[in-house]
Amino acid sequence: MQSQTSSPGSVAAKLGGWFSSKSTSSTNHSSSPSRTIETDPLLNLDINNALFPHGPADPLAPSSFNDLFTAAESIIQTMQTAYRLRSNEVRELKCEISVKDEECEEAETRATHAKMQLEELAKRFAAQEAKTEMLERMVESQRLELRRQNGEQDSRRVSLRMVHDSPPRQQADGTRTWKRASRTGASDSGFESDGDGDGDSIYSVHSAASMVEVDTVPAAAEKVHMVRVERGHDAVFPSNVARAYAPIEMRIENQRLRERVQELEFAVEGCLDLVSCR
Repeated sequence: MQSQTSSPGSVAAKLGGWFSSKSTSSTNHSSSPSRTIETDPLLNLDINNALFPHGPADPLAPSSFNDLFTAAESIIQTMQTAYRLRSNEVRELKCEISVKDEECEEAETRATHAKMQLEELAKRFAAQEAKTEMLERMVESQRLELRRQNGEQDSRRVSLRMVHDSPPRQQADGTRTWKRASRTGASDSGFESDGDGDGDSIYSVHSAASMVEVDTVPAAAEKVHMVRVERGHDAVFPSNVARAYAPIEMRIENQRLRERVQELEFAVEGCLDLVSCR
């Protein structure tokens, strides 16, 4: 009977030892599930042999009942231990799966944000490229406009040079010719009195003053013109600067007209003096 009572405990101990060793080396049995099913003692457990390892027991013997009770309790504890370990493994696997799921969700979220950022960068790049093209077109148009303005300014400088070079000399030559003719007419008139001498002296004084004024203003005009032409070769003046010189040119022309009027007035006064002396 002692052998019968010890045999169920030994069977349970063997099962528990096998399962504990199996739980510590889970990597070995996880690699081959079919092999684990074949070698798992709980899956292939013979209930009758585990409960009655020495054959059928006597139902009327108390020792047989005690052996059956001990064997059944040992088997149930072994199964409970196995179930607990399996539950722990399943819980750990679920935790790992949840962690993997969270990592997958985070990766998907990062991929979505990265895609959105790439799309935003593509839009910004397209807008920047369009803006760059527009600026290039504006710069090219301004460059062409500047070239056109430079061509117009060059043509204006040439015309201004021609205008400023010719009129003062012609006006001075005309003034000298008119004065010479006046002097010749006065000398041919035949009046040699003191009054004639005074008239000639007065007229000569006025003529000298007018000649000084006439010669001074064209020289200043030529100086201004030469400064403008020299600067025009070195720098590019905008159209506003050319417009600013227009009033100066008008003032110079008005000054010339005033001097011409004064010369005519002096000539008329000289003629009147000659007539009055006559």
